[in-house]
Amino acid sequence: MSNQTHDPSFDDDLTIPARQFPAISEGLSDEPLPRPPDSSAQRQPSSSAPWLLKQFFANQINLAEELSRRYPSLPLLSVLRLRSLDTRHGLASLTTQDGVATLLLDADATGRLTFAFSYASALTLSFKLDSLSSKDRQNWLERMRREKDDVAFLWGESRWEKDYVICILHKRFINLYAFSQHNFEAAVRLTPEAANRLFDWLETLWQTEPADPEPPQILTW
Repeated sequence: MSNQTHDPSFDDDLTIPARQFPAISEGLSDEPLPRPPDSSAQRQPSSSAPWLLKQFFANQINLAEELSRRYPSLPLLSVLRLRSLDTRHGLASLTTQDGVATLLLDADATGRLTFAFSYASALTLSFKLDSLSSKDRQNWLERMRREKDDVAFLWGESRWEKDYVICILHKRFINLYAFSQHNFEAAVRLTPEAANRLFDWLETLWQTEPADPEPPQILTW
């Protein structure tokens, strides 16, 4: 597999997850994934990335396979419940059939998104993604709807300097891995049916125009 060279077309306002990554092989072969295209627009050099991402950028590992080894028994979330707090803010709850493991997504029309992973209602790990551009979100949703094995990053221009999510797509399930800037991680597996409903809900919410900030109140005496 030949190394990709710099393409000037990537020097735009898209952050890394909004650019196209080659699809992973259906059988998760040992052949490493191609690295993302180099770009002078990247904010942080890959040398500052976590080890896992360094190896991926250097085309040294199969990212899907490496994450699968680290998380061999993910809980399968198949029950989806959606709740709208108002037209611009909503909650999505994904749970296992027995209700032991839960992923709660708190989203609003501005693009702020929080992933909260809970186990047995006793422990919760939260990941906040609050710097996603509209193009980051749009391109992530497009990749997540592909009916083939693929890898998709959800992060803003700060990339690994803030919380981010890596999704590994398969025909029969989707693995979702969240990484915190505070050095903790969480992961779950989604059924295609629940995932597609979730993506439809997010797309509708993100297409809603954010509310205009209320003007400051003027005190009169």
